[in-house]
Amino acid sequence: MGRKNLDRYTEDDWRAASGSLEQILVNGWPVYADCPVCGLRIQADLKRIAQVRGPHYNLWGAGAACRRVGCIGRIQFVIRPRGAVGEFVMTAKAVR
Repeated sequence: MGRKNLDRYTEDDWRAASGSLEQILVNGWPVYADCPVCGLRIQADLKRIAQVRGPHYNLWGAGAACRRVGCIGRIQFVIRPRGAVGEFVMTAKAVR
C-alpha cells in the first residue's frame, strides 16, 4: 500500500496497514479507547499494551473492561490514521 490518495483507502486497507501494535507505533497513529456505555474516551497507551501483549498484538477486534469506576461497559479501540478521511472503530472483520 502506497501513501498516495489516502482518502480512497478502504477500511480493509487501513486494517492491513495497522495489523499490529508495531505497525501502528511506527506510523505514529493515535488510537483511542471508547466506551459506548459511559462515553469515556481516552488515548490508548500503545507502548504499555505492547509491553504486556507483545508488539505483534492485533487491536482489531480486541476489547477490555472500561476504566471508569463503576462502568460495566467494554471499550472499543478507534484508530485515526493521519491522512485518513476519518477514524475507524477497530472491530473484528465480519466473516461472510
